[in-house]
Amino acid sequence: MTDLRIQFSEEMVGAGHPVKADTLNRLALAEHNSDGTHPYNLTGYKELDLREFLPVGFVTDGSDDYSVELQECITNGKRIYLPAGTWLCENLNVRGYRNIRGAGRGNTVLRIPAASTNFLINSSDGATGDWLPYSSITDLSIDGNSSTSALGGIYAEFVTQWLFERISMYGFYNPAAVGLWLNHAYQTAIRDCYVRMGSTGAGKKGEACFKVGATTADPVHTTHLTFDNCLAQYSGTGFLFAAMGNRGGNMTVRECAAGNHDYGVRIQDFYREVLIENSLIENTSVNGVRATTATAYNIHNVKLEELTMYENTIAVYADNVDGLGMDKLRFVGDDAGGHTAFSLSNVKRVDLGTYNVEATAYDAIAASGTVDPRVSMLVLNDTTPTVSVGGRRHVFKTQSTFATTITAFDDGVAGQEITVIFNDANTTIDFTGTNLKGNGGVDFAGAPGDVMTGVFDGIDWHFQVHDNTP
Repeated sequence: MTDLRIQFSEEMVGAGHPVKADTLNRLALAEHNSDGTHPYNLTGYKELDLREFLPVGFVTDGSDDYSVELQECITNGKRIYLPAGTWLCENLNVRGYRNIRGAGRGNTVLRIPAASTNFLINSSDGATGDWLPYSSITDLSIDGNSSTSALGGIYAEFVTQWLFERISMYGFYNPAAVGLWLNHAYQTAIRDCYVRMGSTGAGKKGEACFKVGATTADPVHTTHLTFDNCLAQYSGTGFLFAAMGNRGGNMTVRECAAGNHDYGVRIQDFYREVLIENSLIENTSVNGVRATTATAYNIHNVKLEELTMYENTIAVYADNVDGLGMDKLRFVGDDAGGHTAFSLSNVKRVDLGTYNVEATAYDAIAASGTVDPRVSMLVLNDTTPTVSVGGRRHVFKTQSTFATTITAFDDGVAGQEITVIFNDANTTIDFTGTNLKGNGGVDFAGAPGDVMTGVFDGIDWHFQVHDNTP
């Protein structure tokens, strides 16, 4: 006769389970397969399933708070699967080396309690500032539950090489809320994410859909972030590059859309190399793209390329920016008038390539009293006017209201080319004894309509003068 004590030994339970005396009962539990393994390992590789941590009779309609169970699952797993259902939760701390995926947007929904004063996901190492590397959150939705007190969807601090992909987020109504906030982040990708803070009926909500920055020490590492194929709607700002105390940069917004905001993209202090390309920015009440800083010229090298600017009050606004490149911009809309393409002040090295005003919405190209990126005015009655606003090539007009002799063009860089159109009869160019070379060494008194073109070799300007007087 077979010894049943041997047949039903603890070896049948499976590795990783604590020893219990009631072996027969354990094998019959619905939470385990007959060989003792977990039934929810659906993907064929080791992946911890949230259902392993839920109580018997759990619900998937968002009525019960499972924050504790979710946190336990995230703490104990490296690869984590969140099944379909609506899971009420808040303040989940996702550390490094975690790969969290849901069953798809709209299938796995993490819903924050309406009375919450936290983020739904709050990934932080506290005061130590240790970096959290190599994590991903994908294929799920985050429901703000129309909360007027919750801080937002995801806050991640000191993270490096993270991935956020196929996430939708909506319904955070706290004016200070942020959908996805990366505070100190390095080499992080945000792909195919949709953040809608408010709605058509509720209006614009929260500070921003997407926000990056650095609020404490070591801000230099907030760099190399890429937003691909993301959509931001109904907030104060679509994509907010918040002020830092030190330099950061290499930010890319590519094939994205921002609509129904105060600001579509907002760039603040200490950013370098910001690229916004192949994107749509529409229906902003203040600015489509705004780059401003409190410290002179500490935003460097902003490039706008292949953008469609649809009915923005002012499409491109820049102040104290050193290096602004713009090419292949489309200004379009259905409303008749009331929109301005550019408002630029205190800018250096502006390069404007092609642009196209396709409809009647933009009735002004340059705001009154600001720099016109097409043809800029030399400083009024200045004998050594700056040409710093010019990029590789730029066109200027004179504006002398009394007799003015120009003896130098300040702030040129080697290889820079300028064209000067004489817009008055009061401007003379000193080609005698200066670094202005041309016209056979004879001073040139321009008449309205005359033109001269020149290039700077790092020491001298070399001009060709065109006397167009009839």
